[in-house]
Amino acid sequence: MTRELLISILQEGGMENPSKLVINSILNVVNDEKRDAVNEAIERTKGDFKDYKSKEDVESLEKQIADLKDAGAKAERVNKMKLKGINEKYIDFADGLLKESKDFDKDLEKYVGNYPEQFKQIQEDKKEKTFEDMGSSKKEKKESGPTSEWNTKFRSAILGSSN
Repeated sequence: MTRELLISILQEGGMENPSKLVINSILNVVNDEKRDAVNEAIERTKGDFKDYKSKEDVESLEKQIADLKDAGAKAERVNKMKLKGINEKYIDFADGLLKESKDFDKDLEKYVGNYPEQFKQIQEDKKEKTFEDMGSSKKEKKESGPTSEWNTKFRSAILGSSN
């Protein structure tokens, strides 16, 4: 409320020339009541919403929850990759490619086919070659030149054939 508005209201109400003291007193009372009403509303609102969080707090909590979910999902992905035999130094690379996958298991199988050099060398299929009956350690006469019996046995042991 402005002074001019208050003067016009008082003049319409019958007061011909309201003094400055009357105007100031009325404005002070109105301002005090307005301030008290605002403070009371603030306190009541604080009491009503004391358990509520601010927008920034909610966003921070949502980010923390998402990070925890991502960490759990990453641990699960890394475990599956280790079970497939991916070498430790390639785990982060593989996780970077596969973390947004909709069907992780299917995409992991594709990854295994596409990057075979990243897997640990499993030596289950390697056959052991043994040298049997290689002859005595003393020098023998070479009867047939470079294709002696010892050379033939050595080649067969290396190549795995019966030459």
